[in-house]
Amino acid sequence: MYHGTSGTPPIAIYKSEEGFDMTYSRAGMWGHANYFAKNSSYSNSYAFNGTGNGTRQMFCAKVLVGKACLLGSDSSLKRPPMIPGT
Repeated sequence: MYHGTSGTPPIAIYKSEEGFDMTYSRAGMWGHANYFAKNSSYSNSYAFNGTGNGTRQMFCAKVLVGKACLLGSDSSLKRPPMIPGT
């Protein structure tokens, strides 16, 4: 999956002890989270553009997910919601 880092150089995330730290994320459609996209074209709008040579950078990552459920958007979320029935 793909992840753009906007104004943060990807190397700063890659070399950090925390990795993808949610405390630096902005609220999106489902609150503060690290968002990954199936298609690089979506993450391209969030790609890092601070290289100085006109290239853009983003992560291509293997992402392990837990249980999933369909949700309507809620930008006020701070944690994943409980899955109904669990």
